[in-house]
Amino acid sequence: MTLHALRSAARRLVRARPARLRLAGGLVTGVSALLLLALLSYHTGDNHVARALSVTTTFFATGVPEHPELAVLQNRLGLVGAKIAYALMRQGVGYGAVLPVVWMGVWGGLLAWGRAASHQHVLWRSGVAAFVAAPLGAATLGCALAALGAPAWIWAGRWGWQTAQWIDHSLGWAGLWLSAVLGIVLLSGLALWTARGVQPFRLATVRRAQPAEPASSPAPSSNPPPDTNRLPARPDAASADASSALPPPVDASST
Repeated sequence: MTLHALRSAARRLVRARPARLRLAGGLVTGVSALLLLALLSYHTGDNHVARALSVTTTFFATGVPEHPELAVLQNRLGLVGAKIAYALMRQGVGYGAVLPVVWMGVWGGLLAWGRAASHQHVLWRSGVAAFVAAPLGAATLGCALAALGAPAWIWAGRWGWQTAQWIDHSLGWAGLWLSAVLGIVLLSGLALWTARGVQPFRLATVRRAQPAEPASSPAPSSNPPPDTNRLPARPDAASADASSALPPPVDASST
């Protein structure tokens, strides 16, 4: 599926009926909150329990006496949370799995709030960044931890550990550091790419939030308006003297 098809499907989803959209957003937010709780309460001691037991086997169990392994679980969501955390973190991308889960929660919250349509550009850009940064960050962290001699399984997951092992066998210790630096550069570029998509949206939001300025009044003219109540000007003395200096009219009858 291409990126254009994904964006078209997202537009159709955000233009659905408001009631169904808000309900779907609430469900997505709830699921993402549970996933985040399972990831943040991950404990390495739960790995053997998550591998040994299945959810279907323990669903109808009477409790801990049948499966004493359940008593040592540290995950807040029990066996289900331990299996989710084991799959996403231990066998996946480590703590990089938190990024897509957080993005999913933000997306669901905007759907429930009715603001997803106005945040389309920011959502798809940040979503691409979150799903790309998860494996890229795990590989970068795995290379850095392997170069320092620290275990990469806990933080970078299976993906980061295997990437670091492959680079170590191919390029050695220097290749691990070079890969870590390259990963940091790529992550920084991805963050800048995401920020460039968020900044125009923030500026547009600020402009919409600002009150409209009143229309400016025209600048006053330097010439004052004519006074219509003013009396007509009287003729000055010069014009009166000029009229008196004229000779009197000649009467034709007297001649």
